[in-house]
Amino acid sequence: MVKLSEIVNQKHELLMRETFSRPVLNRSEDMSEDQKDRYIDYLADRVTNLDLDNRAMGLVLEDFLKAQQQLQEEMAALRSGQEKLQSQLIEETRKRKAAERKSQRLDECLKQANADRFGDKRQKVKKEQGKGEEPDRNKEKDDFDGTDDTLRTARNGDGLSSPF
Repeated sequence: MVKLSEIVNQKHELLMRETFSRPVLNRSEDMSEDQKDRYIDYLADRVTNLDLDNRAMGLVLEDFLKAQQQLQEEMAALRSGQEKLQSQLIEETRKRKAAERKSQRLDECLKQANADRFGDKRQKVKKEQGKGEEPDRNKEKDDFDGTDDTLRTARNGDGLSSPF
């Protein structure tokens, strides 16, 4: 507002400095006193109206400048809000990526734990090395002589044997 008023003052000074020649003509020379009074009233009204117009334009200009200042303040507030939102977005993005990495690590740990606990999807049956081959029934019958030594003890898989 100060800048604009300075510009208006500068223009006003420039207009006052201008030199222009005024006609030496006397306009009221042939007028009667009544006509002169009416002409003076007309010119006074005209000056008053121009002054009112000038003041009205000044008030409109002040209102415009106030509105412009308010808009600039709002823009500054919006910019600061935008910067705040951008920083929040960056922080949320960082947190989301960290959570995704953590989730991926936990998924890998869960897969490993499930593999350790349940094994592969394929079931592997491992034979115990101490058992050897399955006992042959016919051979057992042939080897049986009625003593306890000839009975096999690990035939049923539970460590107990039955003669039948």
